[in-house]
Amino acid sequence: MSILICCIHIAENYKVGYSRTNMTPDVPLSPSMEDYLETILTLETQNRVARVKDIAAALNVQMPSVTSALKALKERSLVNYEKNSYIILTEQGMEIAKSVTERHFAVAGFLHKVLCLPVEEAQDTACRIEHVISPEIARRLKHLTHFTETELLEKSYDSEGWSKSIKPDDEGTKLPDNDIGE
Repeated sequence: MSILICCIHIAENYKVGYSRTNMTPDVPLSPSMEDYLETILTLETQNRVARVKDIAAALNVQMPSVTSALKALKERSLVNYEKNSYIILTEQGMEIAKSVTERHFAVAGFLHKVLCLPVEEAQDTACRIEHVISPEIARRLKHLTHFTETELLEKSYDSEGWSKSIKPDDEGTKLPDNDIGE
């Protein structure tokens, strides 16, 4: 089983969480709550403000769902929110949102640049994996992606050759099995 599939398997079947900044391991944020924080950060960056209707549109959910999530995030002191006002991340909410975003970009970059997945597939997969990896794993993926691009692809392998070597051909070439844990 590949490492990435293993991460998804753990997340879906065991609901493994890890300690977030200033939070106990017993009470990790759900992936959904992390998505709300990440979306608020994105909207604040793009539009200077985040509003309930914009969050609902970005996450493709109903506005009452957003309101409910914002109340839960406010109870955890992760957002400042009052009815009919803009949503602002607190310092702790900002830290968590940035961490989720950094993990997302690290995974998406690795999937696209190293594993040569199409951008949309890399982004969709990163959205699931970002919630189960630690910041340290994301940091290492980011460095591996950079190393692969600068040291391997630019110096010894051409990008097209690399891409062809890891994709199955029309006859369905199977990649070799790994020996992790066997």
